[in-house]
Amino acid sequence: MLSMDHFGLRLKKLRQAKHMSRRQLAEALYVTPSTVSRWELGMRTPDVETLVRLARCLSVSPAELLSTSGVDDNQRPTVILVDDEPIVLSGCLLEVQVALPMAQVEGFSSAEDALDFVRSHRVDVAILDIELGHSIGLTLCRQMMKLQPELNVIFLTAYPEYAIQAWDTLASGFLIKPLEQEQIRTQMAALRHPVPGLLVQP
Repeated sequence: MLSMDHFGLRLKKLRQAKHMSRRQLAEALYVTPSTVSRWELGMRTPDVETLVRLARCLSVSPAELLSTSGVDDNQRPTVILVDDEPIVLSGCLLEVQVALPMAQVEGFSSAEDALDFVRSHRVDVAILDIELGHSIGLTLCRQMMKLQPELNVIFLTAYPEYAIQAWDTLASGFLIKPLEQEQIRTQMAALRHPVPGLLVQP
């Protein structure tokens, strides 16, 4: 199981590799040294905008900063995100990775690729754009749940009026674009099929 303070340990290691003190990093980000300390102690995580600036200060990509190399992926909850707009997908992936540092997060812009992944991997949560070009998210949901009946599906859309249709699929929840970390965590805490180890406990 991924340790709850993995992000903090990763951050501390990268900061020390750059020979930066907590104060120096804090000044570069326009935050307080105590904020950096809380990140490194695993007490808090930065928001996405700060995460991007933090990665830039440490000369790594956001994905490298969130990397969990050395952790057995088979022991981590798996969350997939499907959205056919690459820019939206990229932004949503970063929000999910920051909100759920315990999870292995995969993104797909193709419904077919996502379905292939579900055929060959255990997936705990699928966040699906309810409109996926010619492949409607509702149909993809039913196909995935037929393959993995205990899969938690959460629909993602900019149009709340789709919610009633979504409930007919026995989905676990509904997220409204633009994604925010707090709404992600709230949905994950109320899954139809709870996933141990998905959320960092306060």
